[in-house]
Amino acid sequence: MTEISLPIKIAFVLLGIGFLFDLTGFSAPYWHVSEWYHLGKRKINYGLWRYCDEYTDRRYGRREGCGSMVSGSYGAGGK
Repeated sequence: MTEISLPIKIAFVLLGIGFLFDLTGFSAPYWHVSEWYHLGKRKINYGLWRYCDEYTDRRYGRREGCGSMVSGSYGAGGK
């Protein structure tokens, strides 16, 4: 078992690093929170690779959406 080839060792190390990046991305999307009030309440959460925008006013109620800082995609939906 100690005779594992170098490419397989590198693959396992990169797999572990990739897992840590994936875990961090899912567990920390709300590292920074900004809130302000102007004709409603707006709250923006920033993470490492993702941001979420939540807006509440009397006319339309609550709207929210999340986007990716990497791909630039934005969509309505939960957090």
